[in-house]
Amino acid sequence: RVDPLTYGIDGLRGAFIGAGHFGAATDAAVLSAVAVLFLTLGARAFSRIQI
Repeated sequence: RVDPLTYGIDGLRGAFIGAGHFGAATDAAVLSAVAVLFLTLGARAFSRIQI
């Protein structure tokens, strides 16, 4: 299971205090992948709306 909040918090922790667990590249990759996934799902759902 992937929880994007975990990677977001880890990225902030790494940026502010330099103690990230996963690494900045992993945090950015996971957050980007989740953003693309939800953007795709949202666009697909929006295109199916009938007025």
